[in-house]
Amino acid sequence: FKPRNNILFFDTSLLKGRILSEFAVVKEVNISKEFPHKIDVEITERTPIGTWCSIDVCHYFDQEGALWGNALRSSGSLLLNIDDLRILDEQKRMLSLDILEPIQKAVLDLDKIGVKIKKVSIPAEAIGDFRIDSVTRYYILFNNDTDISGQVKILKILLDEKGKEFKPEYLDLRIDGRVYYK
Repeated sequence: FKPRNNILFFDTSLLKGRILSEFAVVKEVNISKEFPHKIDVEITERTPIGTWCSIDVCHYFDQEGALWGNALRSSGSLLLNIDDLRILDEQKRMLSLDILEPIQKAVLDLDKIGVKIKKVSIPAEAIGDFRIDSVTRYYILFNNDTDISGQVKILKILLDEKGKEFKPEYLDLRIDGRVYYK
């Protein structure tokens, strides 16, 4: 037997680990041996839901918060665009779900009430705050520690009461149970 040319001694876990560590776009790898001479490798790629941009570079990210690749700063509506103005470690490959989940929740809930999103930004100095710019020229301020769904319900009530002529500069939803606007 030649160990290097023998399927019996092929280490599938080593190959799987190497693929996952070298290619961030790969979400899952399944490797199986089929005797006598076949190795099947099945790869599942990550599906981007948006672009996460720091000061000078953008990456794709998925539902789980994994970052990969270089993306162009986008202004379209196909992918969620997040501008993170904080200073981040460029070697980081995962986003904090403490930040990502509230943003995803806010975007989904706002879409349900008919508020279309242009982009999301995270200010450099604020802890837990994020800003969502709507396509109708106003922006909405949120905080990770608030009840996002509850705040969006209150926003819906306000928007229904004020009607279509309501043109605020911004809406502040950072305090539970209240909406401030200018």
